[in-house]
Amino acid sequence: MKHVIFLLSGLFFPALLFAQENTSIYTDLSKSACKTLEFNQRPDGIPASLQHCEGLQGYSINVANENYHENLTIEAPDNRQTTIALNIVSIGKKAEWRMKKVGNKQIPIAVIIRVSDIRSDSKAYLSVTKITDNTVCLIDRIPAKALQNTLARKSADQSENQACIDFE
Repeated sequence: MKHVIFLLSGLFFPALLFAQENTSIYTDLSKSACKTLEFNQRPDGIPASLQHCEGLQGYSINVANENYHENLTIEAPDNRQTTIALNIVSIGKKAEWRMKKVGNKQIPIAVIIRVSDIRSDSKAYLSVTKITDNTVCLIDRIPAKALQNTLARKSADQSENQACIDFE
């Protein structure tokens, strides 16, 4: 009986048989995996640095650290930079790139990064940033709760239809 239902569902909903799920690829955001592009001490003695973390297909993640607070940006292959978080305490150790298969090629459609924000008593949230040919922008912040990773992936997978939000 189960086989009959499956075959009949294929007749009425053929797209379900051929639907492809997006996949994830992870890149390392640890200090040892990223390059320090700049490090200096401001005249007032406060240290400042810029960490450059390689992403996928020419995208990268930059973390500017000044006065022990970090600003997070995504850099596109054409060197456009988009700030997605300001005045954060830290970022997670990995970036999750959501990939969509287009023809024989996998392309990034979003990136998910864990962020600890000073404005939320250092509670971590997942930032979801959409990636299209023309736009790289923050679309969602998923607060710490049950199914946080699943909710972030769902948001990332629907990112094409979501509006950009203000990162502040």
